[in-house]
Order: sequence, then C-alpha cells, then structure tokens
Amino acid sequence: MSINHDENPEKTVLMLRGRPCRLLLHTSRPIDLLDRLLETQAAVIVTPDEAARDQLAAADIALVMELVMEPGFEHDHDGLADRLAEIMQRRPDALLIRHARAPADIERVDAFLRVEEALSGMEDGITGLIPVVGNSGQGFASLSALAVASPRVLALALDEPALLTAIGAASISDGEAALDMARSFLQLTGAEMRLPVFSLPAEGKAGCARLAARGFSGFILREIPGKM
Repeated sequence: MSINHDENPEKTVLMLRGRPCRLLLHTSRPIDLLDRLLETQAAVIVTPDEAARDQLAAADIALVMELVMEPGFEHDHDGLADRLAEIMQRRPDALLIRHARAPADIERVDAFLRVEEALSGMEDGITGLIPVVGNSGQGFASLSALAVASPRVLALALDEPALLTAIGAASISDGEAALDMARSFLQLTGAEMRLPVFSLPAEGKAGCARLAARGFSGFILREIPGKM
C-alpha cells in the first residue's frame, strides 16, 4: 500500500497491492463482480462473508474492511480489541474507520493493530487506515489531526449520507450547502496533507463524475458499478 504523487501533482492516488485504487465497493457478492472489479482496479470492502473474502483473496484483489467506531469504543477496550481481532483474521490491506471523531480513535486502533499484526506474523504497520467523517462536527474539527494521527493513514473520506442524516436534511438538495462545504474542507485538508480524498456520494454512482471533476480521488459505493 502506498500513495502515488506522480500521476498528477495536484491529485494524489491511493495505491493498494501496487494498483491505483479509485473505487471502494461494499459487496458480499464478489463471484459476480470479479471481472468488473479487476476492470476498475477496485479495492473491496466486504460484509462478513467467509466465501466472499476467500474469493477476493484468491483473485489478488485488495481487501479493505470496515470498522465502525461504535459509541462506547472509546471506553470499552475489550470490545474494540475483539472486533479488530475478528477483522484481522482476514489480513486486510486497509481498514475503513467509520465515524472517526478524534485522533485518539485512530491512535487506539493503531495500538491494537500493532498487537494483531504481531500475533498474525504480519509486518508492523502494514495495515492502512482510512478515517471517514460525516456523522459529527467533532470529526470535521479534528480532520487535520486525524490525518496525522498515525503513519498508517492512507486517505481521508467523507460519508455524505451520514452528513445529511446528521444535519436533518430532508433531501440532497436541502443539504447541498452543507455537503459542498464539507467536500471543500475535506479536499483542502487532503491537499495540505498530501492524502487522497474519497467520497461516499449521496447520489451514489450518479454523483461520481461530478465529484471526480472537482478533484476527488475516488469513491466508496454500496452498489454494483458499471464501467467507470
């Protein structure tokens, strides 16, 4: 895993398994998607499906798994440790840290990962982290600090549906001003830290072209994409 600054000096690109990653696809049906995933050079976030993860590993597609910072994880060390131990059985290339609020969230995950990597015989620091903000103002206020909370941090991401829910917007158009501000803030922080920025678009695949044009490095989709 690495970050490539050479392809475009103004737009960093996330690299996983030596391939440029522009799409994170949440799916539990990789058997139907392998050809398309290889086409799009996608990393994959999968639901806890043993057969799905085995198929991805056999196809040498990078595996990105999701860790949701549930309320209480900041106090419940055992809960976080148990969840990470379960995730790390699959040796993911990176973790998507949903609902990241403060640098301490990333620092604690980093500390637990060092233990799990050692127990699994993995290289120390090999598992990347991608903090995702959107559901709380604290996450946005801490964005720069999240970016440097660990050398594992590979990219930053915005959960647009979570943001719309958090502000109580009745529709995408009603929340467009807040979305635009959040997107710009994420992009400015990513540019300053030289990190790729990903978006989970409120409009799904339909919003990808517009967000790519404004400079987003890649996307997190929970639907089957066409050729992108």
